[in-house]
Amino acid sequence: MKQVRGQNGEVVTAPAARAKDARPSNVHWLTPRTWRRWIDVGLRGHGRDGVPEPGWAGRLEDRNAAFVRLLVSSGLRRSEGGSLLTFEVPGLRLDGGRYYRGKVAAGVTRSKKDRTFYAAADAIGEIEAYAESSRAWAVAKAQRKGLYERLPGARVVTEVTRRPRPVVRWRGLDGSSWECPLGELTVRERMLLFTEGPKGLEPLWMWLNEQGLPFGVHSWEGVFRAANERCERVLTTPGRVGFDPHQVFAPYATPHSARHSFALYMLVVLNDRLQAGPVADELARRSRKPRSRTQSYGEAELDRVTIAARRRFRAALQRINENAVRLQQWRNGALTEGSGEWIAGEGLDILARTGDLPRHARKDGQPGNVEARYRNALGTVAWQRLFLTREEAVALGVLLLAEFGWNLSVISGLEVPMASPDQGEDGHPTYRIPLEKRRRGPGRHHETRNVTDHGAGSPGRLITQALEATRFARAIAAGLAPAPPG
Repeated sequence: MKQVRGQNGEVVTAPAARAKDARPSNVHWLTPRTWRRWIDVGLRGHGRDGVPEPGWAGRLEDRNAAFVRLLVSSGLRRSEGGSLLTFEVPGLRLDGGRYYRGKVAAGVTRSKKDRTFYAAADAIGEIEAYAESSRAWAVAKAQRKGLYERLPGARVVTEVTRRPRPVVRWRGLDGSSWECPLGELTVRERMLLFTEGPKGLEPLWMWLNEQGLPFGVHSWEGVFRAANERCERVLTTPGRVGFDPHQVFAPYATPHSARHSFALYMLVVLNDRLQAGPVADELARRSRKPRSRTQSYGEAELDRVTIAARRRFRAALQRINENAVRLQQWRNGALTEGSGEWIAGEGLDILARTGDLPRHARKDGQPGNVEARYRNALGTVAWQRLFLTREEAVALGVLLLAEFGWNLSVISGLEVPMASPDQGEDGHPTYRIPLEKRRRGPGRHHETRNVTDHGAGSPGRLITQALEATRFARAIAAGLAPAPPG
């Protein structure tokens, strides 16, 4: 031991030598606001203005953002969060809380002991959105190519027991049967676990690459490195590029930064000085809230509204599709010229191209009634044959709200979703939906949602039906849009 002078001038006793395995402290954390900035710019492709830059593909941005949100909200290490299996993702929210409770298996922890963790509800929501969209698309793509059946050492799990120490039972592709405690499986062994899905083998490993194969734990370092480089390129002022060692302009993050940030957040929350005394009194002081003038629906009421909206929209979609078939028959020359069906088809063609039917001119020069031949063939409200009414458009908005939780400002500003160019042999499209969400004060929050149409009842099927119901209206709007300058 030796005597040294402390920071305030006092003499203190300190070790005379440092242990060989000791290393200097390297604590690095980011504030929640900085994390959002890092995710938006580094992982979602936003520019300095907060809007996704032109040409940004972002095909795995939902996976990457969900992983980072999980680490920041739970304090999991990279190896722990990166090796989660699908059935280990928490699925039960704590009563009245904003967190989900989960457990990390001993085989992937540093202490080699099972450990409980808590993850924020919105982080779990992003994982679920990833699982239903781009992950499902990658799995379907790999299944079509037969990749999983050719993977050496693949294990098809048949059961995971409900015990204090769960046991995983599986069969090999050669027919052999094995079992092992879940906590004893290594990271490599976990990557080889699969389950029988409705269309073939599906990996139990949560995080997948674009080929549908397990994304290695160490590969996350490349994701963080690429995000840091993009933040530096976008956010650093031109005169300081390469001369910003303390990350003043552009945030810098690592997987362990998420753990440090979580620890700091918990320290602030659990600090005794914030639980009692004048600070706590001020935080606990209630301010009178203005009486809300917004009437909210109860759960049962919302269910009834959704059912009514679904019934109305379904009838409108059927009407538009039936008239679209008749229109296509007329365009293909399948109707007898001059017949009532032919005149109706001709009227639908004019309606699809112009949004209206030929009308008689009134004396004041204003358009009058629809010409009799088309009125007799299509009725007095012919435009409804190819277009939604105002009430039917509202019904579609209600369904989008109920399915995705988007509010009116998001729905009214939705861009037309773009389907993936590779829809696969089963024809199930995955839509990329850019979203713009308003925040309090200046600025907007931009994100992208990937939604796959897996068939009736899936979220993607609603997007497919919305595109079908609005295809003629969108074509008219595109024709009326002003040409871009230049």
